[in-house]
Amino acid sequence: MTGASMSEADLGAQLALAADALRAERLEEVRHAVERLTAAAPEDVRVQNLRGLYYFRLERYSDAQKVYRELASKHPKDTALRLNLGLTELKLGDHVAAVDSLRRVILSEPHNQRAQGYLGLALMRSGDLRAAQKAFTLSGQRELEERVAMRLRELEEEGSLQRTELERAASIGSTLLDGDQPFVSPEHEDGASDGARAVGRWQLRAPGERVPLPTEDLHAITPPLAIRSAEPVASFASARMLRASPGGDLFALAEGGMLITSVVERAYTRTTGVVSSAATLTFEPLRRRARGQVLEELFGDEEAPMFAATGRGMMLVSPRGGHFVLLRLEDDIVYVREQHAFSFDDSLAWENGRMPGAGADVMPPRLVQFRGQGSIVLRSERPLFTLKVDPNTPHIVEASNLAGWFGRVQPKLLRGENGEPTPYVECSGEGALLIEEPRA
Repeated sequence: MTGASMSEADLGAQLALAADALRAERLEEVRHAVERLTAAAPEDVRVQNLRGLYYFRLERYSDAQKVYRELASKHPKDTALRLNLGLTELKLGDHVAAVDSLRRVILSEPHNQRAQGYLGLALMRSGDLRAAQKAFTLSGQRELEERVAMRLRELEEEGSLQRTELERAASIGSTLLDGDQPFVSPEHEDGASDGARAVGRWQLRAPGERVPLPTEDLHAITPPLAIRSAEPVASFASARMLRASPGGDLFALAEGGMLITSVVERAYTRTTGVVSSAATLTFEPLRRRARGQVLEELFGDEEAPMFAATGRGMMLVSPRGGHFVLLRLEDDIVYVREQHAFSFDDSLAWENGRMPGAGADVMPPRLVQFRGQGSIVLRSERPLFTLKVDPNTPHIVEASNLAGWFGRVQPKLLRGENGEPTPYVECSGEGALLIEEPRA
């Protein structure tokens, strides 16, 4: 028995009838169903989902938000509930919270085009037009993506990307959002079946189908300047809360580039830029390894040594004007300059070394080799990019810009005609170079 006087079969049947009534806009019938089912099975996720949908249809968005916030907290792995929460937050104009909710959905389901589309709308409303363009690309909204890209090019030519201009462009998502509804089915199941498709112009379409685009001219839309009232403390605290990765990952990046490290037993990390660390963590200096032996030398320099963090707790680390990159190794071998290795997983095999090709008159850069399965965090002063190397096309790069490489790459420090050292490295073999953007 699910409730005091209703069997599971009866509950399922009545939920199906309520879903049909909701699609047909028979809201009084839905209201009676919500009251009856809530009394019989108040903790059932399908019943609470129906309740949230009912509030949403009545435009009682604050009530719907409370329902979905509680459901998302109790069922963090249910992306459909989190998606409904994000759409409710969009309706309430809480764009920061909506972006957070939708990005959590995408973290679990990277190919969820519906979530990417909503994220694009939320980003547009918040004024982040560049991120919105990327979200529309991933959601398959090519025409809308191009229109946003066109507006960005125009704004760049004008020499300004001010907030007021971004909000002006962001309003093109209004006509899409005005028709949006969350998933209509109160059934609690994985994936979006035909019964779980929503009403409204976005969700009525099957995955991959195109959505009618807004007809407004980007140049003709001139909303008034945004005026914001004071934000409730609880709302601000919730929207800006830094949390561990919902997937339980050791490393995660928060919006804005803050590194979140969730140590369970042991991890290796530098402490430069640490904003906060759990009092339960202890840190011991880490020593270099070479050929399977632990050396007397410390890993890192005096200003930024590497530590073994043990215990259980969370660390928050600021990039301090630089850039963090998170990489997952899946039986890969990666070489990075020691200065760029910021944190890594205890499950990885690693050892220290130096770049080959130097003589007695040159101190080659220190390297770290990582191999196996696990994650590493790189930190660089400037953005990183990759460059393909194949057997027929060796590359020569400045040693100061070579941050590392992947695959069977063979780097060699070059010398001049008279044997003098040069600032260049010749990279041959097969793989990819990891290069730090040169200084201006």
